[in-house]
Amino acid sequence: MQQKYLQVLGVPLNVSEEELKKAFRQKAKLLHPDVNSSENAHEQFVLLTEAYEYMLHYIQNKHVRTHQKTATQWDEDRQRAAREKARQMAKMQYEEFINSDYYKTMVNVLKLGSLIFFGISFIIFSLLSLFLLSEEAYEPIIFTGMLSILSIVFFMLKLKEGDKMSLKDIYKSLIVIGLSTPFQAFFYLALNIFLFIKFSTKVIVSDSVLQILYLSSVLIGVLVFWVFKLIKTSKPHIMALGIMPLIVSGIFMINSLNVSNIKPETHYFRYIVDYYENSLISDKNDDDLIALENDAYKNYSFVRFFHSIDYEEVAGVRYYIGEGIFGIRVIKHYEFVGFDEYFRKRDR
Repeated sequence: MQQKYLQVLGVPLNVSEEELKKAFRQKAKLLHPDVNSSENAHEQFVLLTEAYEYMLHYIQNKHVRTHQKTATQWDEDRQRAAREKARQMAKMQYEEFINSDYYKTMVNVLKLGSLIFFGISFIIFSLLSLFLLSEEAYEPIIFTGMLSILSIVFFMLKLKEGDKMSLKDIYKSLIVIGLSTPFQAFFYLALNIFLFIKFSTKVIVSDSVLQILYLSSVLIGVLVFWVFKLIKTSKPHIMALGIMPLIVSGIFMINSLNVSNIKPETHYFRYIVDYYENSLISDKNDDDLIALENDAYKNYSFVRFFHSIDYEEVAGVRYYIGEGIFGIRVIKHYEFVGFDEYFRKRDR
């Protein structure tokens, strides 16, 4: 039966939810009984809507259906529910169907989804352009600048496309988008990246410990869902890769809310010390991962990561480190140390 539904909709088995909605919208306009002159127009539209309802539910719930009911029971229940929904849609007049909440919400979701996509694209390309501008990279600036302009054009075209949406339409569409798997995946990904950069990279925790913590959080998420089945969700990948790492980042965030006993800690670059004190020539580490004297924080990559250091002006770095709520040391801020200070310290 599933193969038949796919043929009716004209989509492959691995169709995405957005592609499914687009396919249904296009065919629904052509096959509605009010515009379809075929003798079996009613049956065609019922079958189309039935196929859409079935496949939509199949995509949205593919992770939970097998351990709630047998595959046969699930198919029968979904066919029955989809068929009833299809008959209700077929009874509507064409204009009524086009203006129904069912159809309008689907169209608005696709439209608003496109707006969000192009809006995010514009922001990303604009930020990328600003980042490259600081690096004085001439050709990449032109390239990313053109991409930013194209994003603006696409965004404005999408904004003018079709009928205007009311606040109610936008609200309904945002709910549908917010509950969708792609949006939740993007939300958790963006939030995790933000918290990781903002807080996790500022704690004095070794690379190996950070790796163990985040990998363990993912494994725990998988175990919680698949082994113990304590959390009832149809999105185990969201649970494992989204929420559990978020807990780790959340702990670091809470730890950083109240930092006390802040003290300065100065370290000079290893190549500076080697050259002026040991008459050795060593690598400046132009890859942004600096090497400190006496291999300080050797196993703490984020402590030693700095972007675009001017080695002609800077001889070291001064960290201001304190203790967080949970006793984990945190870098509150830092400042670079010039050669004048280094030479004064050396000549004492």
